[in-house]
Amino acid sequence: MTLSLKEMYLIKAGELFLKGKNHKFFEKTLIQEIKNKTNCKNLINLHNQYLIDEGENLNKVFGISNYSKVIECNFDKIKEEALKLVEENKSLSILCKRSTKNYKPSPEIERETAEFILKQKPLKINLTNPEQIIYITLINGKAYVYKNKIKGLGGLPIGSEAEVLIKVKNEKLSTVTGFLILKRGCKISLTKELPLLKPYYNYKIKENSDVIATDETIETLKFKTKNKLILRPLIGLSKEEINNIYSNL
Repeated sequence: MTLSLKEMYLIKAGELFLKGKNHKFFEKTLIQEIKNKTNCKNLINLHNQYLIDEGENLNKVFGISNYSKVIECNFDKIKEEALKLVEENKSLSILCKRSTKNYKPSPEIERETAEFILKQKPLKINLTNPEQIIYITLINGKAYVYKNKIKGLGGLPIGSEAEVLIKVKNEKLSTVTGFLILKRGCKISLTKELPLLKPYYNYKIKENSDVIATDETIETLKFKTKNKLILRPLIGLSKEEINNIYSNL
């Protein structure tokens, strides 16, 4: 199946949870999260990578390593499509990866593409520290050409672990706590509203649960558990690390 759309997005799933016996469960959970967050109409599974027709809100999906806006083309159009992405006066590198073996080796594709571009534009090739990289990915008989890899949230897809109640005391600290718990694949509920978490998960307001996370830091740590499982994800973070996470939400 091939998407005949101008804008497509190639998603790379995180490596950690795609191995082992629970592979199918985690992948199914991630795919559902992608569909829910992006409202995409089409999703093609490309062996731990996914091609979709809508990229909005991909930066709110846990479990994604990186994603890119891509151009899909036949092998004979790789060089032309790569040329369209090249910027003037910036050193260049071409990086090709392939999961299909029915075409040329990656080094040959890289060399031929670079030679074609250099005939059109007087650029310098820099393999160690280029100012721009053109990526070429070959999957299932098609080529995907793109320029930027956008870093995803990583972690595990929400719903792959149990629900945790966030005991909200300090808004900033509880927001970071909730974000870190979500990143571990847990659904969350809160004792108070935390607006910055809404784009990531449509939480509910609750008061009690058997699994609780607090916003305690090393300075405010208390050890009374009252026979409940207490998670304290901020214990290992400095104030600077907490502020950095909060400012990027």
